[in-house]
Amino acid sequence: MDKFEKYLQQNRMWSFEGDSGVRKFETLVHEVCGYRDLHEFLSDNPGALNAMVEFVQEWVERCPEWKENLDALVDCEEVDE
Repeated sequence: MDKFEKYLQQNRMWSFEGDSGVRKFETLVHEVCGYRDLHEFLSDNPGALNAMVEFVQEWVERCPEWKENLDALVDCEEVDE
C-alpha cells in the first residue's frame, strides 16, 4: 500500500459519494494538496476540470435529466453541421 492509499484508509475515505464524499474530497485537497478550498484547487489545476468535463460528456447520454437539459440548450441541427 502506498502512502496515498494509507492516507485514504486512515481517514476512512473509502467512498466519495454524496455530500459526505464531497466533504472528504475537500479535506483531501486541503490536507494533502495544501489548498484552502475546492475552488482554489480547481482554479490551479485545469487537468482536474478537464477530467470533470470529460465525466459529464461521458455520462450525459446515460443520465436522462442531463440529456434532456442538453437537448433543450443545443439544437440538433447545429450539432450536425
